[in-house]
Amino acid sequence: MVKRYPTALFLSSTLTIPLLLGGCTQHYEVKEPMSQPCRTAAVHSNAVFHPVRGSIDPSFVFSGAWIENGRMKTTLDGGWAYDPPLPGYNGDLIEGEPVTIPGTGTFELIGITLSRWGNSPETITFCFTPDPNLLDNAKKRLPPGRTLPPQDDH
Repeated sequence: MVKRYPTALFLSSTLTIPLLLGGCTQHYEVKEPMSQPCRTAAVHSNAVFHPVRGSIDPSFVFSGAWIENGRMKTTLDGGWAYDPPLPGYNGDLIEGEPVTIPGTGTFELIGITLSRWGNSPETITFCFTPDPNLLDNAKKRLPPGRTLPPQDDH
């Protein structure tokens, strides 16, 4: 004979309903960037970010997003694929600690949206300030005869 525990069913029901009503994501306030002026962008976790329109180089991926010791964090990985002398980056991007990559620019984490159940990607909001040489560096790495489209300032 199987014993039934109505109390456990009641508790699981009372805990599940508020979670379902609470939505799927947890938003964290978007902070004012420390480095001004900058371009604000938002990407899903594991999406590729190209700071230069029309060029695959450089490229960066933000992997995951979390809160640690009350500060937002994500992992940033990427750089220039075809010219090793220009540095890349592989490490954490932490709220309040901008990361500058020579020849590319400065990344600053300013907001995240977390998935409560892990069934949707996190959204990472960041500020990007291009290095003064970013466009020249990208143009040097284009295939012969190819040009970059006009770049906007936003």
